Amino acid sequence: MNTGQVQIEQLELPPGQADFQGETAPTLFVDLSLYCLQAQDGKTHIELYRHDDMWVTPANTPLFVHWEGDDSCLRVQLSVTLLKQVAAATLETDGDRLTLVPTVQSRQQQLAALSTLLIAEAQERQASSRVYLNSLATVLAVQLLRNYRTTSVPLPSYEGGLPTEQLHQIRYYIDAGSRP
Repeated sequence: MNTGQVQIEQLELPPGQADFQGETAPTLFVDLSLYCLQAQDGKTHIELYRHDDMWVTPANTPLFVHWEGDDSCLRVQLSVTLLKQVAAATLETDGDRLTLVPTVQSRQQQLAALSTLLIAEAQERQASSRVYLNSLATVLAVQLLRNYRTTSVPLPSYEGGLPTEQLHQIRYYIDAGSRP
């Protein structure tokens, strides 16, 4: 179900692997029991996920997951606009500089309870569901920002670069030019 502020999807997957990317939306995964390998933000984790374990994937952060058994999980994507509005209202800060910290196998009781309410309401499909889902999404955004926010922008890591010999030559040249 997609309300514009929140997209909720219950995934029922056979054993396998997948790449997920929240493109422009941060994503919260809440697992319902699974053994999997996960690669996110340059780190690899092999864990037994239990009911209500979750991981947070910031916008534009690729996530690779390989699981060995049938998987049932909830995927919740919040709009960036909603996160910015909530940040401005609750943190009195500019939401443009906020991002969520990539997190694996976290357990937050409030987020698990909100996720249960979200999926239950998404399945109801009543006329009032949209308003209720957007309200729950706002509360979920508050909890995510309280627990997983950072204002530091992650710097890209670079590999390779100049060979050591060339780097020494450049440093020598710079040092020689700065001498009186």
